[in-house]
Amino acid sequence: MDQNYEATLFNSSSSSSPSSPESSSAKRFSYSSRVTPKTVKSTLPNKAGWFEDLATLPPKIIEKILQTIGAYKTDNNNLIITRFLLHYLKIVTPTREVNCNNSVEYAGLAETAVYGVIFVGNKSFSCRGLFWVLRIVSRFGMSRDCRIEIEKLIGGVLEQATLDDLLFSGHHMGLYYDVTFVIRLIKQFVDMNGSDGVCVQKLKKVGRLVDKYLIEISPDQNLKVTKFLAVAECLPDCARDCFDGVYRAIDIYLQSHPMLAFEERSRLCRCLNYNKLSFEVCKDLAKNPRIPPMIAMQALISQQTNIPSSDLIIEESEIMNPSQIILHYDKTDSFLEEKQDMRQP
Repeated sequence: MDQNYEATLFNSSSSSSPSSPESSSAKRFSYSSRVTPKTVKSTLPNKAGWFEDLATLPPKIIEKILQTIGAYKTDNNNLIITRFLLHYLKIVTPTREVNCNNSVEYAGLAETAVYGVIFVGNKSFSCRGLFWVLRIVSRFGMSRDCRIEIEKLIGGVLEQATLDDLLFSGHHMGLYYDVTFVIRLIKQFVDMNGSDGVCVQKLKKVGRLVDKYLIEISPDQNLKVTKFLAVAECLPDCARDCFDGVYRAIDIYLQSHPMLAFEERSRLCRCLNYNKLSFEVCKDLAKNPRIPPMIAMQALISQQTNIPSSDLIIEESEIMNPSQIILHYDKTDSFLEEKQDMRQP
């Protein structure tokens, strides 16, 4: 792993720093009559040549060593051992054939690593580091309790995440990305931060992140409306000052799902707060042929106090029919230009 990238995975407050193999060679495992589990753990170097030495051993031997020193599964509270296990599990996939049949051999080591991460928490692992840990251990399977605990850690610092962090493969679910996983993280974040004034800024950061995620997942042909709405509606309304990003995601979704039923298109739009749409976006929504006319009318009515008469004219018969809405607009619509720019490579 690149050293610059590895530095982003661990917080500077972590007490462990890599040492050279030469300076720590004298501290490697040595089973003599005076060795006890306590003394073995106390003499472990931070990251040294023994990482590579032990990485050649089969998982059963590693398990035996951890059990001997009292650092297996829930007993693991040592950051150095945790970092070794993550190193071991990271390199084992490309160097050995790991599949659903033999991944169980590594499951115990993966859980031990997770419990070590849970023990030190955000003190030693950055938000990106926690995602990195989850990507590694997920290959080998985890107990439900392990997954819940590490997702709690990530959810607590979700405002530090980037879009790339959230893009876990969902091929095992028939989706391009694992949307259910992200929904769980957002719910953890909301449960831990609530909507009080102290955490509003965090909520808004996550709101912007979720809108980017919605735009990213919208083209997926297998993404159901229910999943889209589950992501969009995970956050309270105060997490967004503006719903323009949500509308962009809806527009992309409708373009990618041209056969979507009228009722489903109407349902999809329920996650919009029309009062928080910019005027430019509201104009685009009103003349978007993929948006149901009643939705367009509701959006326009919500904007009536902000609509300059020179920009927008609504003509209606004595009996209002949503399909009769006529929108007159300036051809130099900035939002349309922005959409065209987004679609250009």
